[in-house]
Amino acid sequence: MPLPEGEITTGNVFELMPFENELLVLTLKGETVQQLFDYAAERKNAPIGNAAYAVVAGKAKDIKIAGKPFDPRQTYTLVTSNYLAGGGDDLNMLKDAIKTEMVGLLLRDAILMQIRQFTAAEKPITADTAKRVTILP
Repeated sequence: MPLPEGEITTGNVFELMPFENELLVLTLKGETVQQLFDYAAERKNAPIGNAAYAVVAGKAKDIKIAGKPFDPRQTYTLVTSNYLAGGGDDLNMLKDAIKTEMVGLLLRDAILMQIRQFTAAEKPITADTAKRVTILP
């Protein structure tokens, strides 16, 4: 359920995030990151922020993370929920993290904090609509 246009209430955020999901920071091997992108490519969704990639024959190709080419020999840091880190939504590859750090913050609370900061600074709450996935034949 998306947030409504106009005033956003705490109730809206609870409807958006009804579960008590905590934020975690995962350190992943490049191989695991490739599996994550292939998962997203196969399912035709993009649950990965700050990244872009092409889908060729159901696999992720030409991956860029933070604008830089993906290097499978590197490790990468991913912020996600404890639900997804535990294999939720069939993201079983995330259970192979080489390091897991608890943030001590619920995902819902992080969203509320961000909205409050934007509101205090009189900045609008907007959605990132940049194209992150290109599907090639």
